[in-house]
Amino acid sequence: MKIGLVVAGAGRMGSIHANNIRKISEAELLAIVDPDLDRARALAEKHRVPYYPDLGAALKALGERVRGVVIASPLTAHPENILVASEYGLDVFVEKPLAPSLPECREIVGVVRKKGIKLQVGYQRRFDKNYQEVKKIISKGVLGKPLIAKFIARDPMPEPGIGLGKIYRGAIFDDMVTHEFDLINWLFNFPPRTLTALGATLYFNIEDYDNALINIEYSGGPLINIEATRCSAYGHDLRLEILGTEGLVKMENTPETHVYFYGKQGSSVMPKLPWFAEKFSEAYYIEMESFVEAIARDGKPSPNEEDGLRACILSEAAKRSAMERRPINIAELL
Repeated sequence: MKIGLVVAGAGRMGSIHANNIRKISEAELLAIVDPDLDRARALAEKHRVPYYPDLGAALKALGERVRGVVIASPLTAHPENILVASEYGLDVFVEKPLAPSLPECREIVGVVRKKGIKLQVGYQRRFDKNYQEVKKIISKGVLGKPLIAKFIARDPMPEPGIGLGKIYRGAIFDDMVTHEFDLINWLFNFPPRTLTALGATLYFNIEDYDNALINIEYSGGPLINIEATRCSAYGHDLRLEILGTEGLVKMENTPETHVYFYGKQGSSVMPKLPWFAEKFSEAYYIEMESFVEAIARDGKPSPNEEDGLRACILSEAAKRSAMERRPINIAELL
């Protein structure tokens, strides 16, 4: 019997996950849920499945056919949808981050443990072959002892707040930099010792920061710097560089095309930089396949609720540091 899944959220990520579910032989897409009925209808009709205005209604109607819920709703709706799914004893895949606040993250972890359900968080970069190669180099000791790490995360200039629901001060750490926080925990373990963040609103007329710098210190190393902006005029740019005692590992931004123009006035490079959906299309498929396999084989998903909580702790530290303008000892939040 196939693993029946309901997708909650008919936006960009909901569409990506619905498409991937349809490609997985062991999975079956059962329904789409979204309070925006026009959007829900459009995605549901594409896949020829029913649609519902809320998750509870969908789960009640579909009954025992449902084995899991894929939550791709706005961030601020994550906790409610997770709690609804847990009441039905269903396994959950939730888009990053787990929740917009540390108390909500802790509550979700408690519910997952109490109900005995599986939960996977959508940190798709762990399934990307480039990041996996970086992880392998560190794990094998080829790099030696990591000393300094630099992460660059530059988003192009879409309308800010897409996927967030209600925007708020510090959302950039929860919604965007959470990827880097998860990578740091994955690559260097948890917890680091201190975190210091600066945030500024330099371009968009919004309540949140649109640019941020974060410094993280591990006891005995490495020292880590993250640069994050939502204001990249030239496109999506993700890079990292880790210096160790035995060498350097570097991951460059990978353009979709490599085009060089040579003319009378000189030469120019015109690469097309893919946005996240194209850049991580394979990783999105693999992470959903991993979730389905965890349900089918009764395994522990990864990254799971504990990984989501660890990233949330670093997000909370960043928000406090930026707002209070002081370094945060991570032990304060454990």
